[in-house]
Amino acid sequence: KLRDTAVRLAQGDFSHRIKVTSNDEIAEVAHAFNEMAHQVESMLEEQKAFASNTSHELRTPLTSIRLRSEALRYEALDPETEKSYIEDIDNEVIRMTTLIEDLTLLSRFDAKRAELGQSEIDIVRLAQNLIQRLDSQARTKSIHLNFTADEPIAPIISSMNHIQIV
Repeated sequence: KLRDTAVRLAQGDFSHRIKVTSNDEIAEVAHAFNEMAHQVESMLEEQKAFASNTSHELRTPLTSIRLRSEALRYEALDPETEKSYIEDIDNEVIRMTTLIEDLTLLSRFDAKRAELGQSEIDIVRLAQNLIQRLDSQARTKSIHLNFTADEPIAPIISSMNHIQIV
């Protein structure tokens, strides 16, 4: 059973599990195989979800850029609309650049090659900025965001990019 399971795992069938009926060393190996198959299967599912989410996050700004550039190319637009479309394209390019930088940083974290941040970050200001940024979304869902600090909070040493990604 162990050999057959090992062959199935090698062929990519991570859903197969060994039925453990004893309580000896072979059973321990079977448990280890089952746990390994579960972990690999979970990692593959996470990888698929990540790829799907990343694809969506990159496709959205590309669609916006394409629509704006086509309008600029093929339609007679007034100067104000043209300027607005160019700004929209610039903003989407900045958004995509940020996404790609975030993906690069996540990759470095996974490879344990990310550099630790050395910036002093004011937690109170960070919290206030987050509330300000998320307030309109929260209000549409009838959520009220508030932050209070009864006593001063010491700054932390980190990287704002790392904090924003996580």
